[in-house]
Amino acid sequence: MSSGNLRNELIRIEREIKIYRKNDSEIIREINIDSIDFNIIIEIVPPPEDDPLLYEGHILNENQLIKFNHYLQEPINPNFDLYFYVLECTGIYK
Repeated sequence: MSSGNLRNELIRIEREIKIYRKNDSEIIREINIDSIDFNIIIEIVPPPEDDPLLYEGHILNENQLIKFNHYLQEPINPNFDLYFYVLECTGIYK
């Protein structure tokens, strides 16, 4: 399937913060952040020039997690000794 066909099959984009355990990279928790306006997300995580829509995974720092917590019903209590935190984007296709 060509990339043009994939674009036509895209239903929506979902963004999540995923919490990974450091010792084995197992996903511990997934937090959907689709309710947060994209303009707020890019204020928290400034996109690099080659990824303006934040489609690639972006490792989050403590300051960014604190800012995201203002918008989450269940805040993240970061523990960088045990976990790392990644903003990820997934395409949902037909």
